Amino acid sequence: MYKIEFTLKQHTPLIHFQHEQEGATLRATEVKPKLDRFIIQSLDSHGKQVPAQWMVGRKMRDDGIIALNYKLTIEPYGTRQDYAISSNPRSAIKDDQRMSDIRDSIDAEYINRTQYFADNQYIDDVNKHEAIRKGVLYDGVRITFFSFNQEVIELINSVFPSFIVSQNFGTRQTKGFGCFSIESRTDEQLLEDLRLAQGVTGIFHKKNTQPFQSKLQLVSEHYGVLKRGKTYRGYQKSKLWEHFCSTENIRWEKRKIKLHLKSNAPVLFNSLQYDTPVHRIDDCKNAEDGSNHMYIRALLGLAEQYEFVLQDHRRLKVTIKDALHFSNYSGEFAIDRFKSPVRYYITDQSIFLITEEINPLIHTYIDDHDKPADREFEFKIDGMTANKSFRLKVPKKFDLPGFIQKYGDFGQNLKR
Repeated sequence: MYKIEFTLKQHTPLIHFQHEQEGATLRATEVKPKLDRFIIQSLDSHGKQVPAQWMVGRKMRDDGIIALNYKLTIEPYGTRQDYAISSNPRSAIKDDQRMSDIRDSIDAEYINRTQYFADNQYIDDVNKHEAIRKGVLYDGVRITFFSFNQEVIELINSVFPSFIVSQNFGTRQTKGFGCFSIESRTDEQLLEDLRLAQGVTGIFHKKNTQPFQSKLQLVSEHYGVLKRGKTYRGYQKSKLWEHFCSTENIRWEKRKIKLHLKSNAPVLFNSLQYDTPVHRIDDCKNAEDGSNHMYIRALLGLAEQYEFVLQDHRRLKVTIKDALHFSNYSGEFAIDRFKSPVRYYITDQSIFLITEEINPLIHTYIDDHDKPADREFEFKIDGMTANKSFRLKVPKKFDLPGFIQKYGDFGQNLKR
């Protein structure tokens, strides 16, 4: 039996579905499939295939997935701290009470203004604190790999430094949660490790020595401005909107939703909450044609719905679904979610912003006649009684690393 061990430092909490368990940390069931794919992609990039003797049972699984023949154990070390995490904005009135209540009820620290929305509804109800999925932070973990095949262990030893920085783990992993690195490895070494990762199209770096809580909040604000803009503490337009208006004369889906409401449900449109005397329906400067709306936010990750706040503080929901779900013949080609191709990786000294290739399936699919077809997404607006939906496509032309370099405030692309 051959083995190799790595000691990993944990930089940010891991939002864990089994957070209540003793020793809740990285799961082997998440690490191994990711590492297997990473190794296979690395071999593919060099024109190599996985030897049969490296596979479990010396063959591909029935579902077409290759499982490499090794086992691993993961043990946390150091002290454990739990966190209750929300996307709630700062509140001078409520935050002190929230912190006190959460410490008393579930022995956790409170972090707000992050990109984790799932537990917001539980934060202010002490009776529901037990439902909060806590973020778990240890000093780090020790991960040990075992195999009867020496070549497999040697390969893991060579690729693991690049693998561990190419992934975050747990829930909301692209937004800075679940970050680990090999202990004592410098940011300069991590940058070199990232350059070896397959599928990475851009690496951007910002020096930041603040506590990880502040880094997670900075990530949330930064990503929010890139994708949807900002309304809290000052209005700022989405950088994605600015990009497509200035370079492609393409309007985004939010404008289309408002125009659709205004034309088909004016009473509902007038009930939208707004801060200016006239509700904004922004258009591109020097606009030539107002009909070219597209679903541009999908390029930074698919979502299931849009929400607008009404003047009575209720929320108007707009459900977004691949239009193929409504097709009798092509429903099997439908997609529900894509993770964001933008990932934030946090260390003690830095924030890295990493871009990856955008999955082409977001634009097209192969239809029933084995021909490529454009994918459309259906927007369905709650509260409407007629003409309640419309469909939009996703732009095919988009230079994500170029966009980040221009609008991202993270400097030059360090990918070589």
